[in-house]
Amino acid sequence: MVNDSQTGSRVPVVVYVCTAEDDAADLIAEHVQQYAHARDWPVVETVRDHDRLQPLDQRPGWARVLELTPDRARGIVTFSPPMLTADIAAFEALRRKVADQGHFLVATRTSGVRPRRTAADAARRRDLAAAASGWLLDAPHA
Repeated sequence: MVNDSQTGSRVPVVVYVCTAEDDAADLIAEHVQQYAHARDWPVVETVRDHDRLQPLDQRPGWARVLELTPDRARGIVTFSPPMLTADIAAFEALRRKVADQGHFLVATRTSGVRPRRTAADAARRRDLAAAASGWLLDAPHA
């Protein structure tokens, strides 16, 4: 759990969602809110923009996020980097900029980023699959 080091209180966050589809926005916002609540971060507001192609500094929702962060929210939680930036490098630069202002920015998903798997990972998955493959055959029948 992230706590405010000065007061020991929970760190309030603002949830940011950017998607054109209303149904998707509701589902994504719920997911991001659950992510925040699981970390004991109270959500002060959920903010939405509709157009990912619009530059971030021209989005009304992002302007609202910036209004909230100085006084009411210490963090910004979003679903994925593409909701804010064109690529992961730009997202990391934005994260540093937010951190320089004393806040934090996190994405619940890193869409488009595939986990790097090693040969040892592949061997471990094969061993687990082989070990699990016969367990139902050995179970007593009812």
